[in-house]
Amino acid sequence: MNQFRLILLILAGDFVGFRECRRLIWNQRTNIGDANNWDDNKIPCSSDVLRFPEQSYELIKLSNFSMKEIILPKSGGFILDTQTALQFSERNTKCKANITRSFKTVTQTPWLSTNNWNIARDPTGNEIMDFYNKATPHEERVPCDNDEIIFPINNSYVVDLQSAPSLSFKSISIDGQSLSLTDFKEFLSSTFGQSSFKNADNLQYFESSCNDESKCVCHQRRDSLMEQLCENEKVNCLATPHCTSPIKPFGHCCNECGAIFQMKLDKINNFDLKNFKSNIAKGKY
Repeated sequence: MNQFRLILLILAGDFVGFRECRRLIWNQRTNIGDANNWDDNKIPCSSDVLRFPEQSYELIKLSNFSMKEIILPKSGGFILDTQTALQFSERNTKCKANITRSFKTVTQTPWLSTNNWNIARDPTGNEIMDFYNKATPHEERVPCDNDEIIFPINNSYVVDLQSAPSLSFKSISIDGQSLSLTDFKEFLSSTFGQSSFKNADNLQYFESSCNDESKCVCHQRRDSLMEQLCENEKVNCLATPHCTSPIKPFGHCCNECGAIFQMKLDKINNFDLKNFKSNIAKGKY
């Protein structure tokens, strides 16, 4: 069964790349409440001194926090909302004394990187489906043309759009507000938009044109996108896969061990992609 699940499925002909709409969430944050943004990957204690880089060109989200002292950058910006409360505490017996914690320099991360995206959860907190496994093409691990994209509420982030030759999506939600592609283009001209999304000047934008979610291609304009995506992903590829005849399936950036199963959708009546993928994951075929 485990060997069966590692088979790489590439659906050919009119079926190549067809997939249903998903909700993808950006998982890189620059706010102070994220442990990964501090020098030792730990949330500061309530009586630590917080130090920020001298030069900060990106906006950083300040959430409710307690500290002894804060050393601000000589130039930079912070995001505070009406609910933000900063408290100063001289001494907390649970904290080590005289500790200064440094906030890491904010780096912008590319839109076309599979490490930056996860599947969003439904209102009950359950994952809709596994985001991807070894067989999922790299191009489907980043937003597709008909996906709904979510940038989490009460977070800050810096997204590099330079590697994305074009953008197309169903909708994008930023800080709880759903934006169309046209609205998003306007947002990019705002102060918050320019701080959060970099290198957007030469982007091309395309409205999603798929009406049947069960028969949508992931990317209609995929050639230049795949070139940029694979440039980012090549560091994760095995130089020599552990098999005698590796393959590079459609939509993948790396050579993989496995097999390709091909089928033509126009030869099958009443085909349901979602059920097919579910049955494959359960090993029913």
